[in-house]
Amino acid sequence: QLYGTEEATGQVVAESEVSKEDVYVTDKSDQPMPLDQARDSILESIKKLGFTPDLFLIHNPYVAPAGELKALWKILEELKTEGKLKSIGVSNFRVQDLEAVLDGAKYKPVINQ
Repeated sequence: QLYGTEEATGQVVAESEVSKEDVYVTDKSDQPMPLDQARDSILESIKKLGFTPDLFLIHNPYVAPAGELKALWKILEELKTEGKLKSIGVSNFRVQDLEAVLDGAKYKPVINQ
């Protein structure tokens, strides 16, 4: 989402002689992401790629509206539980941001990039 390369990435992977299993693809949430649009936005990213990314990140703690970081993380957790996302993580998070996400989390972020 962030870099607008999902369709091109999906096309390159599909047309490559390299198997998708041999390529690790990470996608990041766009910013800002209103909660009522988050789920659809992520599913649209998957559609553009043509496959489920190996890792999906919240690009930074400011992607979510103020005070809604935990709620955005819950949406990623739901998508992971449903099998629509494989691994979920964060990027550019401070200690207090990680604490907010981890409070009651079903899944811990696999990375803070």
